[in-house]
Amino acid sequence: MWRRLLFCCLCLSVLIHLRGVPEAAASEQQQLADGSDEVEFEQSGASALELSARFISLSLLFTPCAALAPIAFLSSGVRNGLWFPLLTSTLARCGPAFIKWGQWAATRPDMFPEGLCDSLETLQSRAPTHSYAFSRKQVEAALEMPLEDAFERFEETPVASGSIAQVGRT
Repeated sequence: MWRRLLFCCLCLSVLIHLRGVPEAAASEQQQLADGSDEVEFEQSGASALELSARFISLSLLFTPCAALAPIAFLSSGVRNGLWFPLLTSTLARCGPAFIKWGQWAATRPDMFPEGLCDSLETLQSRAPTHSYAFSRKQVEAALEMPLEDAFERFEETPVASGSIAQVGRT
């Protein structure tokens, strides 16, 4: 059980540190495509202040889970009835990388307790959605035109939501 928990913490830590890697990989590929023999690695753009704020935010979000972990370890009722759902909702609030990790963990009953996998399955079928106002702002910024000019109709309620996107009817 402790090895699984340690593995989970390690995976979450890796997900946090990999934030910004796609941009760095794209930059590296471009440098290699340009014929450069050496690749210059750039910072991901996040300042120390931004990273500190994110660390504090994640620490506060995970504090209830950490505080209940010893009790959950000793009591299956607390573990199944309180701690697993609390962990699931915490992962959902922490953002796309954590939701994706939860979705992956839900498919691994060979590594995690069945109750945890059952609880994490909600991240696969009912991932959190963002607001219509946010969707509208993002689509208008990407298309550089008002939503009404780009689409005949754009429904406010999404059809489905995943860890990094949501789908709507147009």
